[in-house]
Amino acid sequence: MEVFEMAFLNNLKDKVGNLAQSAAQKSGEVVEITKLNMNIKTEKEGIESLYQQLGEYCFRKYASGETDDQKVTELCEQVKIHLENIDFFEEKINEIKNMVVCPSCGNKILKANKFCGKCGAKVNAQEEQVEEKAELAEEKTEQAEPEQKNDNDGEESTE
Repeated sequence: MEVFEMAFLNNLKDKVGNLAQSAAQKSGEVVEITKLNMNIKTEKEGIESLYQQLGEYCFRKYASGETDDQKVTELCEQVKIHLENIDFFEEKINEIKNMVVCPSCGNKILKANKFCGKCGAKVNAQEEQVEEKAELAEEKTEQAEPEQKNDNDGEESTE
């Protein structure tokens, strides 16, 4: 009888340990997704701020009769950087969830799938592109930060 009880307890201990490990992993994934969603929110807030600056600036130029200006291009490039960062963070979320985006239709599917369930296109997981986009987004953000500081020097505040 003791052998049976010992085997039962060992089996129970293994199951509880596996369950705890699985819960810890899922908890870590939830934390990581929450962080990435907060990064997406921050990027969207950055875009909103740039849209406001872009609109105010363009309107002042329009009102003064000026139509072409480098500032509009610079602000639009900064918005583009934020959009690329959002794409990167969304790709990281997909990576954690083991999902990829179909290159043909944009549907999210499991990485293990070879074909899209929506459009039937062949899908390959492209982890190298995610890393390249991360590096590119980081470089562009670093380049944009000094420009934002310089752009605010000497401008009047409308607040």
